[in-house]
Amino acid sequence: MDGLAYVDGQTLDLKDARVPLLDRGYLMGDGVFETLRTTHGAVFHLEAHAARFRTGLAAIGLEPEVEDLFLEAVAELVAVGVPEFGDELYLRINATTGVTEDLGGSDAGVTLTGICKPFKPYPMRFYSHGVHLILSDRRVEAPSMTGGAKPLSFLPYVMARREAHARTAHDAILRNDAGRLAEVTTSNLFAVVGDVVHAPGPDEGAVDGVTRGVVLDFLDDAGIAVEPTLDVATLRGADEAFVTNTTGGVVPVTRFEEAPVGSGQKGELTTRLGHAYEDLVRGR
Repeated sequence: MDGLAYVDGQTLDLKDARVPLLDRGYLMGDGVFETLRTTHGAVFHLEAHAARFRTGLAAIGLEPEVEDLFLEAVAELVAVGVPEFGDELYLRINATTGVTEDLGGSDAGVTLTGICKPFKPYPMRFYSHGVHLILSDRRVEAPSMTGGAKPLSFLPYVMARREAHARTAHDAILRNDAGRLAEVTTSNLFAVVGDVVHAPGPDEGAVDGVTRGVVLDFLDDAGIAVEPTLDVATLRGADEAFVTNTTGGVVPVTRFEEAPVGSGQKGELTTRLGHAYEDLVRGR
């Protein structure tokens, strides 16, 4: 386990990090998290991650001042991680409602932990050939119960990812309770149909992705219309599709279930958005 950990103000080797068995995050998934990355030693879009973290704190009843602890943890892990692993880092910060003595209670303390590892990019074949998605049987609530933040309780997504791997696909799409497509297990989903981009967000049950927000800004600047809903039939008939997340950026989707998406190749708009995103990340 090559990496660093941050546990309530202390930075240590990842292999030595521990959390209490009675922590509510461990016992009940009562917490939120953020995944971040650095380029050139700086955190990409830190302000947007902090804003979403603030939303998550409100959702689980923690005080907004915990955001300061979040920023301290990020700064400490970057300060120690860059000399250790270089300018490209993967970070994950978790906040839980702390240790409990009563599993049926609603007491709320705070436990803040973090992980820092060398950033590991997706394989290049994902960007050149695209990925294969399936439709999961799992559902999410719409609108998102946590307001688009990222809850620690991740079991539906883990089960959906297992469905995908059992069918030799890269990942799975979860639907909301209305039957529309919400999100992929660790990504936001986009589908291009003619001059319109379908991009389900928190109102459809999806996490409010930071990379999703960057892409929406690109589309707005280009004058491209965005439709906030997406159904199965529309994805099947899409010209192209892609997913976005912090660690992958913009990743083309070239197969849905057993059929190609569009031509089965990475689409033109996906390519343009991917290049624009990488230019922004790299400061070009």
